[in-house]
Amino acid sequence: MPIEAVGADVNEARQAATMWEQYELLGRIRALEAKKPRSCQRIFDFEDEITAKCDKHIDALEKHIQQRTSPERFFTIGWKVI
Repeated sequence: MPIEAVGADVNEARQAATMWEQYELLGRIRALEAKKPRSCQRIFDFEDEITAKCDKHIDALEKHIQQRTSPERFFTIGWKVI
């Protein structure tokens, strides 16, 4: 359930006609609030996974660049001043 829905439930709970309605709504809110830390942790784990993959690709690219930029002598030109 999106965060906006939690806010709507809070508003409903404040305006509930009976204590029973308020109790039910507050119970739903409590259950949703309990799920929030787990959802946030999953997001952080996913971000860490993406960062690790990105670092891996950057390392591979650096190795590839280093392989292609090594100096190498192809030919030598001799000069003679007359």
